[in-house]
Amino acid sequence: MEKQSVETLDHIGQQHIESYDLYLRQRPNLKSKGALSISSITSNLNAVRRFGRYLQQTGKYTLEVNVPLPKAQRSVERMVLSLLEIRSLYRVTDESLLGIRDRAMLGIYYGCGLRRSEGVALDRQDVDLHRNMLFVRRCKGYSERYIPFNQAIKEDFAAWLTVRSQLLVNPTEKAFLIGVTGKALKGPAVMERLKGLVRLAGVDRTTGLHTLRHSIATHLLKGGMSLENVSRFLGHRSLESTQIYTHLSAETQ
Repeated sequence: MEKQSVETLDHIGQQHIESYDLYLRQRPNLKSKGALSISSITSNLNAVRRFGRYLQQTGKYTLEVNVPLPKAQRSVERMVLSLLEIRSLYRVTDESLLGIRDRAMLGIYYGCGLRRSEGVALDRQDVDLHRNMLFVRRCKGYSERYIPFNQAIKEDFAAWLTVRSQLLVNPTEKAFLIGVTGKALKGPAVMERLKGLVRLAGVDRTTGLHTLRHSIATHLLKGGMSLENVSRFLGHRSLESTQIYTHLSAETQ
């Protein structure tokens, strides 16, 4: 306020509060790269709000702080990968056994939008290459569903099923995703493999398996698929669970 030649309380107006709010949102973080965190901005604005209440309660001055606090939500950038970033994940896979497996893994979690537990629970027979359908038998809420997949994903699945036996230790192993030990991949191992692809692709953000699920849902909506069909694709039991993707789709246009 002193920098703006405001030296007494009765000279502070709403325009000064709004100016301070804008300053906080644009000010660089002095301890790390980027801007101030949402929690830091909220903390500063709340301090001004409390000061305003103190002034009013003590009869010194009426200082109203009428600026909305920033929403403490995960940013769209962290929740959804762009199509360019998805392509970069595919590009860093190679023609080794694990590279072919990794493309099938991306097909499961991005192309088919499965939850982590659903993907690792897939058996070989759950992948129907004749009908281009994936049978998900262990959905959330103990339900089941079928998910269609496109030609590109079919080719990745078929390539993996052709070489999958080369990693097997036990020929009777049913799991679709197999690790270097020849046994079924578990959730933590799938996460680590995805992190490796993210590093190789140079994707500069935190990315998990659910990020892939968020991404395909958003991309399908942007591509014109109805909310009802996206909801069925994801295995949601109500449209309310799918509504978030309509906001993400609008914000990432």
